Amino acid sequence: MFNTRFLIRAAGTTAFMVLATAAVNLYVDPAKLFDWGHQYERGMAKILGQGKYVVGMSNYDERILQKMRTEEAPLTEPEWIVMGSSRSMQISSDMLGKPVLNLSVSGASIEDHVAISQMVSGWPGKKFIVGADPWILNANSDQDRWLSVCDDYRNGLELVGLPKLSSGLRCSRNVRWRQLMNFEYSKTSALGLLNRIRQGRFDYSEKTETSPDPLRDTIRSDGSRMYNLKFASRTPEETSAYVKKRSQPPLYALNKFEEIDERYWTMFWGLMAHLKEKGKENVVIYLPAYHPEMYPQLIRHVPAMQHLEEKIRAKADSLGIEVRGSYDPAAANCRQSEFYDDIHPREPCIERQLLSAKALTRSK
Repeated sequence: MFNTRFLIRAAGTTAFMVLATAAVNLYVDPAKLFDWGHQYERGMAKILGQGKYVVGMSNYDERILQKMRTEEAPLTEPEWIVMGSSRSMQISSDMLGKPVLNLSVSGASIEDHVAISQMVSGWPGKKFIVGADPWILNANSDQDRWLSVCDDYRNGLELVGLPKLSSGLRCSRNVRWRQLMNFEYSKTSALGLLNRIRQGRFDYSEKTETSPDPLRDTIRSDGSRMYNLKFASRTPEETSAYVKKRSQPPLYALNKFEEIDERYWTMFWGLMAHLKEKGKENVVIYLPAYHPEMYPQLIRHVPAMQHLEEKIRAKADSLGIEVRGSYDPAAANCRQSEFYDDIHPREPCIERQLLSAKALTRSK
């Protein structure tokens, strides 16, 4: 009898703990896995659309945010659309001297480029800067964050001259429910619950001043990114030490990049042809530079990097599309002090490359 009561109580306690843990994870949802209406991203898009900045955002879906931004009329009509990875997020209206909407997303893949092009397909007369990171042509990049905008990708394939995929394409990574009982997710939820009690539902806030935050990144109203002071204030020596730790395989998104994937190659140039037509020839392919201590490691460890840039330039030239920048920091004329880390160039490095583009000069 005693053992039976004990087992019942133990089972009840265990069930309660399981349900309580799942309930907290579902309520706090630090990665926004269960924010079915995307209220977090929608709130950010609303603030940005009002011409304000957003600071302190965390664990949100960048792709959903960009989709929300394209669904709302911007306060200032953009002349140029920027798409790329975090390596292109610094491109701003102030940098180019023209109205910009930067729709770059971290780790952007070719699928992201197609999806975002689909999102703005109804916007007439736009011009485009496309950040072409080498991994967009790597079939083994392991970049799958585009799945959150899978429907836009599927519909956008027709833009690049490829058949639209069936609606049976799996558009979910289906991992959210497992997180309800994940220990690390539970720890993050517990901290998030405390922060929510102190700060309210969302951890981000709006700001109008243009100065960087000491510890938190900022998104400007044009979509460009302003890094926090702690990160942006790294010395060249600190950056160099960081790069050395990151310069050995596996290298970010370039693992097993033996050769250019033919399907991705076809998709990319189909997209460029579409954007060139849509932008009335005002299309620029931007090749973001790597840190001077990182680039030699890419050439050494990534076979496809040997002649990748040469092939991109040759193809672009045959299509009459301008290419600016270079993966090689020496060719890009970017100094060691002009990098945040191994893969992210600072604004002066980017600006020198883009402001000399004929398309930008022509559009004045």
